[in-house]
Parts: sequence; structure tokens; C-alpha cells
Amino acid sequence: MKNLITQINVTLEVTALRRLENGNVELTWTGAPGEYYLEYSTDLTDDGWSELSDSEIIKDGETTGTSIDDIITPNTKIFYRLRPLE
Repeated sequence: MKNLITQINVTLEVTALRRLENGNVELTWTGAPGEYYLEYSTDLTDDGWSELSDSEIIKDGETTGTSIDDIITPNTKIFYRLRPLE
């Protein structure tokens, strides 16, 4: 039987940020198909990361996802990261 699953090797990274008219932030990101945590930080310390979502998904056969941060505080510097759901 032939293996029908193709491994997709794509770097996990945020590729674009855009502030929407309503003040939310839209993140576009790349990665292999799977589920991811979306987290944010205001200071980049190891314990300074908070979870925005634990259900960000890139579907099979795709390599791009889009997520919305709808709790952003205006005029605050925010850092984002994604990591695979373990």
C-alpha cells in the first residue's frame, strides 16, 4: 500500500499584520497543516506570553492561516507567536 500522506515542510511564521477598521489585528501566517496556539506578549519574557487561541488551524493541503486578535489594547506594543498544539 502506498503512503498517501505528503509531509509539508513550511516554516511557522507570521507573514503579515494588519490593523482592521474596527481596531482588531489580523495576522496572516504560514506553517504545515495542523493545530496551533496563538499567543501574545507585551514584553517578550518567557513567562510573559498569554494565550489568545488554542484552535488556530491550517487545513490539510494548505500552508497559510489567518487569525484575528480582537482583544488588543489600542496603543500597546504587542508581539505574537504561534506554536504547534501538542
